[in-house]
Amino acid sequence: MAVQPATTSKITVFTVGLTMPHVGLLDVLDHRERQHVDRAVPEADRARFLLGAALLRTVAGAMLDLPAEAVTVDRTCSHCGRWHGRPMLPELNWRCRCRTAARW
Repeated sequence: MAVQPATTSKITVFTVGLTMPHVGLLDVLDHRERQHVDRAVPEADRARFLLGAALLRTVAGAMLDLPAEAVTVDRTCSHCGRWHGRPMLPELNWRCRCRTAARW
């Protein structure tokens, strides 16, 4: 997945269809993200999370000049401390939103 974000944009939107091949995407996720993929039901939720997490890591990796699997993604909830909050990229001091909704 090659990603070239616009350098002059303050907001960049990336979209990925569920028909994108999933081959190799699990390899870029960390162990917690892989566990989430394994537990998610139904299958469409699993696919959406997998694609969203892989896309986030790919975009951040391109911005940081790092391989996607080397990007740190912190999903600690700011309210309860559990691992389900908005993704934070500590290297960029950047909180982001990754929408994996079924409909827009």
